[in-house]
Amino acid sequence: MSGLRWLALSLVLPAVLAGCSGYRTAVVPLPGDPVATAAPADGPVVRPGTRVRVHLHDGRTREGQVTAITDEALVLGRPGNYGLAEETIPHATIARVEV
Repeated sequence: MSGLRWLALSLVLPAVLAGCSGYRTAVVPLPGDPVATAAPADGPVVRPGTRVRVHLHDGRTREGQVTAITDEALVLGRPGNYGLAEETIPHATIARVEV
């Protein structure tokens, strides 16, 4: 293998193995939760306006901007053909949230 191929492989391989997603697991505070006012040491806190990726227990994922957090659900907004399309995701179906 030529030196140029080794150089290219040594530059690309670490980036591919690291994942390069940039997403980190986050905490979703419920209204009235003390975490809602103070950021925890174990990760970022999701607030309305935060762009997130939500992993559901059934293996599906959803992406969008958080428009609301209620006691029962997380509401995501995504641009659609007719303006902002909102999707309500119950907390019980969420496996993890990444920001």
